[in-house]
Amino acid sequence: MSDSNVTAAGKKLVEETTVSHPCRKWKGANVSYVIKAVLSNPRCPGYGQVTVPFPIPDQEYDQTMELLSGLEIGDALEQDCRVNEQDSWYGVLNALNGTSVNVDELDYLAKRLDSFCDDEAERFRAMAHKLGLKRIQV
Repeated sequence: MSDSNVTAAGKKLVEETTVSHPCRKWKGANVSYVIKAVLSNPRCPGYGQVTVPFPIPDQEYDQTMELLSGLEIGDALEQDCRVNEQDSWYGVLNALNGTSVNVDELDYLAKRLDSFCDDEAERFRAMAHKLGLKRIQV
């Protein structure tokens, strides 16, 4: 995945912004997301995929949920979104690839990760690796 503007179904979702958080400064560039995930419907893979930046910007939330509903995913309670690919400074999140997630839980996780200071980010990475986490737990 590139660090260019994020789109879904040909629509621009978010502009790149200048940020100071360490997880948003990697691969030599500032990025506008903590996690960028390529999501699909695991029950109907023929519906296609959508790339979503997390945390979802408040002003783009409704539009993003509309795009997800077109793939019949994004339920408030169900883990109905397959993570086909993700891009994040947090390498431990590669464990999410191929799993089903709840979009709101993934958004909440990204918001929490975005709020971490450097020390908290390192502790999260170490514990997630130590515990071998493979899914989002609430």
